Amino acid sequence: MTGNSGMNRRVFDKERREWTAPRTDRGRPPLASRVPPVAQTPAPPASPSPSDVDPAASPVSLGAEAPFPRRHLDKQICSSLAFGLALAGVVASVPALKFVFSYLTIVIHELGHAVFGWLFGYVSIPAFDFRYGGGVTFHQQQSVAILVGFYLLMAALFALYRRNRLTLAVLAGAVVVHGLLAYTRGHRVLILFMGHGTEVLLAGVFLYRALSGSAVRLRIERPLYAFCGFFILICDVIFALGLITNPLNRARYESARAAGHWMDFRRIAEHHLHVDLSVVAAVLLVCCVVAPVLSFLAFRYQARLRAALWRILKQNPRAAAA
Repeated sequence: MTGNSGMNRRVFDKERREWTAPRTDRGRPPLASRVPPVAQTPAPPASPSPSDVDPAASPVSLGAEAPFPRRHLDKQICSSLAFGLALAGVVASVPALKFVFSYLTIVIHELGHAVFGWLFGYVSIPAFDFRYGGGVTFHQQQSVAILVGFYLLMAALFALYRRNRLTLAVLAGAVVVHGLLAYTRGHRVLILFMGHGTEVLLAGVFLYRALSGSAVRLRIERPLYAFCGFFILICDVIFALGLITNPLNRARYESARAAGHWMDFRRIAEHHLHVDLSVVAAVLLVCCVVAPVLSFLAFRYQARLRAALWRILKQNPRAAAA
């Protein structure tokens, strides 16, 4: 009995091992190992959203073809420009309306004198001229403290953007140009010219906003921006052409005064550059033609322009790219 029980136990253990072991089907590998693996198709990479794309890390910085789309004029833009141009032409041709809206140009004109006066160290206060009409900006003597403050500000910007070579180059160029103008008569010419120059500059900004819709919340804003831009340009073009082609207008302008001072372009032509008044007026006329062209180019290449500005404003481009 003892031998039989031991044999039974061995048979039982053998059968248990056969049931628990993986099935080989007469020496063949297990079924799971014989099934060929299913090929898995890799999922396509997710396309980044526009907010995740770094404009400064685009191929344009490596010399490759620019991926930025060019903007084109659509129906809404054309209608806004047409409305603004038509309204500006009507207002500029009606003396009463032109007088009312001319205060827009007066404010911009005097603010231009004031801003550039402060930039070159002059305490400048813009005001309306109720005696002679128009406006006037009062400049005090050039202040060394203001110039020192400007250079301290530039030094702080150099320290802030010390890891961005592009920004350092832009700042260095600005300091060099400022120094060349601040210690020569060039800054006086610029302050005098940037009354009308600021008018043209802001007219270009207004036209850019009408074209691009930048910072526009309501649809009515685009034709209004177009009106302001075209009205300022039309007024400046009429003014420049009058000085160039009309001797009577030129004589009136040369004899006019603002707060006891000669007019801006006469002072530029006679006191500083020693050229004919029509030459200075011709420069203004060229600026009036160039401004809308630059506005359109800024609109057309808006994505590229924003990428360039993004690169300049980055404190550390390498860390951002990493």
